[in-house]
Parts: sequence; C-alpha cells; structure tokens
Amino acid sequence: MDKLIIEIYINCSDINKVEYLVSEVNLRRNVDFDLLIELNSDRDSVKKQIFPDGFLYFTIVLAYYKETDYSLDDIYNSTLLLEKYWSNNICAIACCDFEDKLPEKGGYKSEAIYNLMTMNN
Repeated sequence: MDKLIIEIYINCSDINKVEYLVSEVNLRRNVDFDLLIELNSDRDSVKKQIFPDGFLYFTIVLAYYKETDYSLDDIYNSTLLLEKYWSNNICAIACCDFEDKLPEKGGYKSEAIYNLMTMNN
C-alpha cells in the first residue's frame, strides 16, 4: 500500500489552477508516485485565517503518495511544488516528516507565506 509522503494545503478557490500549476513543474520521476488533488473536506473560510494552524482548513489538499519512504527526490519535488504556488501568490503549506528540509520550513509558521492568503482566496 502506498505511503503518504506529504500533504500540501493550498488556499485557492480554483482547483483547475492548482492542477495546471502542477503540470508546469518538472517533477523528478525517478520513482513512482501518485499525486491526488482534491477539495479539503475540512475547509472552512473562517478557521483558515487563524495563524499558524489555519492551513488545515484551506480549500484544497495535494497529497503525494508512493510505496517507499521519502527520498531526496521527494524533497526536491515538494520544494518545486511549494515554490510554484508561492511564486503565483498562492498560500501553500506543507505537512510532512521533512518540513525542516523545505524552503520556509514548508511554510508553516511563516508569516511571509501565510500573508499570500490575502492575495488569493
């Protein structure tokens, strides 16, 4: 069974835009992995504004699964995804075992990243 490697909570009301931005990123495909992008069942427009844990209530969740534990390629891919969203003024926060290895520690507790929320709903 596939293991959850990372979840990226994304504050964007347009799931098509989220999917399109993934397609623009050149992810390393050295290992098999699956990406699942879906509406967050816990999304809440009020709770998402609470810093720093409001990200759990963002509109969209991108989940990254594979059969083995995370590797350097997974850190690389996660970094590309986060930076793609951030460069498009979309607040995205990573939840994983390797947050400390990601830029801005995955965005958690980063006011600069969280402030992107005011730019995009």
